[in-house]
Amino acid sequence: MITSTDNKSQQELMQEFDAVFSGLSISPDPKNPTAYRGDRDVVIITLPSEIKTSLVLTDLGRLLGERYLLILSSFYVRGLLKKMTTGNLGNFLQAHHKSLRQLGGEHYPKLMKYGLSAQHLVKSPLGYQKEKRSFAYMLNQEVFSLKTQQRYTLTTKHAKRVRLDFIQWRRREFIKDNLVRQKIADSIDGLTFNYSEAIKYVASLPDVEPQKHRVDPKTYRRNLIEQYIAGETDWSVDPQGRNYTLIVSAPRDIRCYFSHVAGPLWVVDISSSQPLLHVLLYPCDSDEKKKYQTIVEGGDFWDFMNNAAGKPFDLNDPENKKEMKVKIYREVFFSYPEPNAGAKKIFAVIFKREFPVLWSLLNAHKLQQKRKPAAPLAKAMQQTEAEAVSDAVSSLKGSPCPLITIHDAIVTTKEGLPGVCTALKQSFSTLGLQPSLVEKKLTA
Repeated sequence: MITSTDNKSQQELMQEFDAVFSGLSISPDPKNPTAYRGDRDVVIITLPSEIKTSLVLTDLGRLLGERYLLILSSFYVRGLLKKMTTGNLGNFLQAHHKSLRQLGGEHYPKLMKYGLSAQHLVKSPLGYQKEKRSFAYMLNQEVFSLKTQQRYTLTTKHAKRVRLDFIQWRRREFIKDNLVRQKIADSIDGLTFNYSEAIKYVASLPDVEPQKHRVDPKTYRRNLIEQYIAGETDWSVDPQGRNYTLIVSAPRDIRCYFSHVAGPLWVVDISSSQPLLHVLLYPCDSDEKKKYQTIVEGGDFWDFMNNAAGKPFDLNDPENKKEMKVKIYREVFFSYPEPNAGAKKIFAVIFKREFPVLWSLLNAHKLQQKRKPAAPLAKAMQQTEAEAVSDAVSSLKGSPCPLITIHDAIVTTKEGLPGVCTALKQSFSTLGLQPSLVEKKLTA
């Protein structure tokens, strides 16, 4: 569990969580005086509410049953941490047996077979992947969803040990002799979280009717905080080299409750990072390249596009700005190739008019792909970004200040800001770019 800023135990936090979200005052059970007293042997996992844990234990026995529940919990937690969507049968999408075998051990085939027969799991449409020699499975969303959550306390020493070993294994897999990720992992170990204020904030959010395939924001955040208290972690690296840790997976309005034992956290963000990297597509210097590079390096890309469209978005409103960014990405960078009838959507029309050479280069890349035409270029940009940010952290890995990457940003303490800014500028200068950097306080 991430350490509480108030040094509260897991059981104390669970009591506070239950009291706020149930609306009741919950006191320790007089028949069980150890309840909520910080029993270190208590290990809690989270599962979709629809799973009948008693039936699983009856079918498999307590020893195997709890190992199976650990597997289901891994599917569920990874799905919830990755996205708010519940589409695509649970949205964990795939888990290769190298990871799941850590939980199932020698009983892995038997447990997965039980999961399929019990209709808890389904095989992924991805099927068998020869190069990875594994099957892909998903939570069966026809039976379970990411919208509901229950808490289960492990009862066997064996399951508790497996759970601890799994968390440690995931951390080791994340690092894998990589000094940059070692620095990030060490920094994550020093994180603290203001559970009390986060619980109050989430409880104050309005109840919103969820969309068909999305968890409503309040439920999503409530479930995440309960998982933080339960001790869930997120250690993963995508194929582009971007790191995913607990702070990366958290929604922005929840990140402000993180801090570090060294002090409040700050973040250095690269303004318009993805648009900036598209400068690299220009084959040679030109007036258009200079114009585009000046705009993105000045941190003015979003303002420029919004002004050219007649200011339909209020960029002083974070949600409004986020909505505009999504729209521009969809219409320009992640869109399908330009149709024969020409660009129709407002930001596509503006981008083509203002930067015709870059628009043609983007279109040419998309035309080379039959499926997901924008994906290869987008992934190439993500990889370049990840390498540049990683190089910046590498130059600072001996620093006493924490360093945690959030894709195109680096989280540190106030003392670490000058070093991070210098390192990012030096790293991007090797690409011929001079990014505009924004320093913001992350901890509320």
